[in-house]
Amino acid sequence: MSMRFRLNDVAEEVRTAFIAARVANDPAMFSQIVRAATGAVQDAAVELKTIARGNIAAAGFSKKWQNAWRVNVYPKSGYSLDAAAYGFHKIPYASIFETGGTISAKGGLLWIALPTVPKLGRERATPRKLAQSGVKLFSMKRAGKSPLLATRLRMAGTVGKLSLAKLRRGVSGKRGSVRAVPLFFGVRTVTLGKRFNISGVADTVRSRLPDLYLAKLEA
Repeated sequence: MSMRFRLNDVAEEVRTAFIAARVANDPAMFSQIVRAATGAVQDAAVELKTIARGNIAAAGFSKKWQNAWRVNVYPKSGYSLDAAAYGFHKIPYASIFETGGTISAKGGLLWIALPTVPKLGRERATPRKLAQSGVKLFSMKRAGKSPLLATRLRMAGTVGKLSLAKLRRGVSGKRGSVRAVPLFFGVRTVTLGKRFNISGVADTVRSRLPDLYLAKLEA
C-alpha cells in the first residue's frame, strides 16, 4: 500500500487574504496570493521528496528504494489556491517499514534468502526469480526446524561465493562432487521493525507551509 500525504494546508491567513481580495475585487492581489500559495506547495514538495529520500537512505535502503519515493504536485501547470502535493512510494509494501508489523504467509511459507544467495542485478533473489532464471530448486524438510529450499551443485571444496551463472550450471561439469546447497529457509510469519519515518518528515514540512507562503508573498 502506497503512503500518501497531502500538503495543501496553507495557513488560514492565506484564505482570509484570498477572500478579502475577492471582496475588494483586486485582481492583482488575488493573483499574488494564488501564486504564493502554489509556490509554497511546490517548495514544500521539493523538501518532502529530498528529506524523505534522505530518511530512507539513513535507514540503510538502496538507491532504488530512495528513488521510489515520489512527490507529485497539482495542478501540474498554472496556479491554484488549492494546490496540493502528494507523496507516495512506488514499492507497494513499503508502508510496513513506516509502521512496522508482522507479515504472514498466505497459504504457504515466506522464503528468506540466506547470505550466500546472489542478487539478480540490483534486485534481491526470490525462489520464483531464480526458477525463472533457470535454477532448479527443491525442498528439504528438517524435523523441528525451518524447511529449506536448495539446489544441487557440482563443486570441489567449500561452497564459497555463489553467482547466478554457478547456480545455473548446477551439476554440469566433471570436477568435484554433487552437493545440496541451501538457498532459502521458510517461515510462516516475519516481524519487521519500523525503519523510516516519512510521516514525521511530512508533518515537519507541512508545518513550514506558512513560512514558505510568506516568503513567496514577499518575493
